[in-house]
Amino acid sequence: MKCPHCLDSYHPQTQLFDLGRDEDSNWKLVTQICPNCKKFIMHLVASYSSGMTKSFLVYPKAISRVPISPDVPDKFAGDYKEACLVISDSPKASAALSRRCLQNILREKAKVKPQV
Repeated sequence: MKCPHCLDSYHPQTQLFDLGRDEDSNWKLVTQICPNCKKFIMHLVASYSSGMTKSFLVYPKAISRVPISPDVPDKFAGDYKEACLVISDSPKASAALSRRCLQNILREKAKVKPQV
């Protein structure tokens, strides 16, 4: 597993907190501390009555990607960073931002014109 803070690999040692049950699922908070950077990592886990389980990273809301080079202009880096931030909440939104980033690079740097 990779730490979303420091991006180092680690073996998670978790603590589990039962939050309760609603009509559809059983909710738990799973916490970990990265042994490298000593920071918390928290997931909200829903276990549905159908047997399916979903996990949502709730802290940190971090990029979880290798930092972008400082040589990349801000107008491109901004879309990339935003795409990284939303990927766990909405992969489709992340894909749209990634496409926008690629489109801007192609138009501005490679001088590719839109087709009519």
